[in-house]
Amino acid sequence: MDTKRETIFSRMLIDEDKVQLIELSSILDRTVDLGVAILEADLARGGDELDLPPILFLKNLISNIDGISVLVANSIIEPCNTLLRTLLENFLSLEYLLEDNSGSGQRSRNFMVWDYVERRKLLKKGDVNSPEHAQLSKKFKQDKRLFDSPVMSFPMADKICERIDTGLNGKPNRETWLEYERTKKIIKKTPAWYNLFNGPGSLEGLAARVGYPALYDILYRGFSPSSHGNNIVPGKISFSDGPQVNLEPLRDKMRASETVNHCLEISNLAFRTYLKKRVPFLAESYGAWVTYTSPYRTQLNSEVSEMIKKEDQWLLDRLQLNGRSR
Repeated sequence: MDTKRETIFSRMLIDEDKVQLIELSSILDRTVDLGVAILEADLARGGDELDLPPILFLKNLISNIDGISVLVANSIIEPCNTLLRTLLENFLSLEYLLEDNSGSGQRSRNFMVWDYVERRKLLKKGDVNSPEHAQLSKKFKQDKRLFDSPVMSFPMADKICERIDTGLNGKPNRETWLEYERTKKIIKKTPAWYNLFNGPGSLEGLAARVGYPALYDILYRGFSPSSHGNNIVPGKISFSDGPQVNLEPLRDKMRASETVNHCLEISNLAFRTYLKKRVPFLAESYGAWVTYTSPYRTQLNSEVSEMIKKEDQWLLDRLQLNGRSR
């Protein structure tokens, strides 16, 4: 039986931790299963192109939960913060979309036009006859790794861009495309899709618009350091033996409960709105999932609260120790 780690850099897990992490991962797997059922039911309803954005946002949301499930099972917790940040942003976008004709209105058109423009921007860089490609070539020459590599190119870029331009100027999209250009001039930068037609000016504004300003302030800002690669101190070192610095293990399950709890809370909010707006006939399946996850959510909330208390006490003790050593 594996009862201890050989070194702090070992990726091996003790058996007790494996059992707990697999159980936490299975909760997320059950959540993904419900998300897949919702997607399948919504696709079976049919619809037109404006029905795609909410479906794709939900798919991306459950895909991130699926990824977190795999990481949790293997006690790789810190990288989950980046996925949690994406998860929260997906949820806020989905809420905004679903407010407008149950996700099949103008806001879906806004997203589609924005997506076309973003795709064209990348394609232009790969069009060997474009100014964007010339600028990219200069950057390749200045790059310490890619200076002698072939510059990225897309052989069909010009033709694909022509197709996109035709689509943007077509009757269904032209008004939205003109609004994109108008918004770009006003804010003097590339707009987000939710900026169009006097929409929220930022992701923080989007969170406030759909009724979750505190959720953004606490969670999104909290996840951001990990996404930017700057979160290299919290949870990475400890001072259990006085002033001596100890490195924490590469794989540590300490925040696994908190991570899974965030997933359950965000997915619950997303599923609740999505079912109400688009697939209300799946209410029974949603209810079964709520019944299944409810005891876990109560338990996880308790574990997270206890962990916060311990961390606060540790910090207080550490600050007192530092004060006495001066």
